[in-house]
Amino acid sequence: MAYLNGGLFESAGEWIHPNRTIESNELIYVCRGCVHIEEDGVSYSLTQNDVLFLERGKTHFGTKVSEDVAFYWFHFSEDIPAKLVRGAAPQISVLIRQLFHYENSPQYPRRTLDIMLELILTEIAVSTAEPPASALAEQICEWIRINSNRKISVGEISQKYKYNADYLSRLIKQKKGVSLEKYIIKQRLDYSKKMLLSSENNISEIAALCGFESYQLFLKFFEYHEKMSPSAYRRLYSGIHMNSH
Repeated sequence: MAYLNGGLFESAGEWIHPNRTIESNELIYVCRGCVHIEEDGVSYSLTQNDVLFLERGKTHFGTKVSEDVAFYWFHFSEDIPAKLVRGAAPQISVLIRQLFHYENSPQYPRRTLDIMLELILTEIAVSTAEPPASALAEQICEWIRINSNRKISVGEISQKYKYNADYLSRLIKQKKGVSLEKYIIKQRLDYSKKMLLSSENNISEIAALCGFESYQLFLKFFEYHEKMSPSAYRRLYSGIHMNSH
C-alpha cells in the first residue's frame, strides 16, 4: 500500500467534477455539500462523511452541478478495499488531516504516509463494519429505551440502522422474547408508568411528556395495553415504592 498524493478541494460557487481517467486509485471523503459523480456506468451522490473509491484506468466525471462542496482526496496504489461507504466515522477526517500534515513536514519519512494511509483505510472498514447480532440488538434496545418518551416506528428503526424490518424484529425477539413492535410498545408503556408514579404532573401533562398528541390517545393506548386507566394505575400503585433499571 503506497500513498501518492492528495489534498482538500473546496468549490467556489457552482462546480462539476471534470472528466478524468487516472492511473492510480483515488479516495474521496466528503466534508460538506453533495458531490455527484459517475464511474463505470454507475452514478453516485455523496454527502457528508461518505467515501467513494475510484478505480485506476476507469473514467469518472460529474453528473450534476454542485454548490459549496468540500472533500478530501488522495491517490494511492494497490487494490481498493470497497467501492462506496456511506456515513464513515467523522474522525477519519482527523486522520486525513494528520496524513497531510506529515506530507508537508519533511522531518517525517515517506513511509509515515503509507502507514497513515493504511490506518485510514482500516478505520473506514472498522467504522462501517457490521456489528455482531447481539451487539446490534443491544444498540437498538438502548436507543428505544432512550427514545421511549415519543412515538417510535419499526420503519424508523429499520431506516436508522439500515436493516430490513423483518430481520430486526426476529433479532429483537431472539434477544428479548418479543417482536420489535411489541418491545417498542413495552418500553413506551414502562416510561408512561414511570411518569405516572414518579411525577406530580396531571394525566394530560404526562400524555404530552410521553409524546402523545392528546390525552385521549394516551388514555386509549394505556387502557388497551394495561387494562386500566392511567388514573386508576396511579391510584393503585402510588403508595408502592418502585425500583426501575
